[in-house]
Amino acid sequence: MLHYVAVALSAVARAQMQHGGAVPSWEPTYDMGRSTFLMACNNTGYFTNEFAEKWGIVDYDWSNIKYGADGWSDAVPQDCQHKLQIQASQTKAASKASGKTGNNVTKVFVYRNMVKALPWYESVREIGRPTIQRLLLKVQVQCFIWGQV
Repeated sequence: MLHYVAVALSAVARAQMQHGGAVPSWEPTYDMGRSTFLMACNNTGYFTNEFAEKWGIVDYDWSNIKYGADGWSDAVPQDCQHKLQIQASQTKAASKASGKTGNNVTKVFVYRNMVKALPWYESVREIGRPTIQRLLLKVQVQCFIWGQV
């Protein structure tokens, strides 16, 4: 049984990790405003959309809007995912408002870690629900800390 599970997980991982296998749907260009990438972060509030929309692709990660008056880290429950969706929508709207149309509109996405489940994302906390728990593999984790017996 374990062999079948490993094969199934391996197939899923291969399907999700085809680096270089997907070609962007937009045309290549030397226009720096359409071909550059910004990994934006302002951990004390929302990133400046008027600056971000000048780039071709913008990526926000979990540390954006972490602290400050609107920060997600002090919210109960933490609302990181919601804040990042707002940030991405605002950047996309700023790009359209600046007159960009079609494939010229800034591409915006939120980075999600594929290796570990970060609990400040609302969707990750869903994993703790009993209806989801029964679908997960149960593994025993053994940990060795250097210098301790």
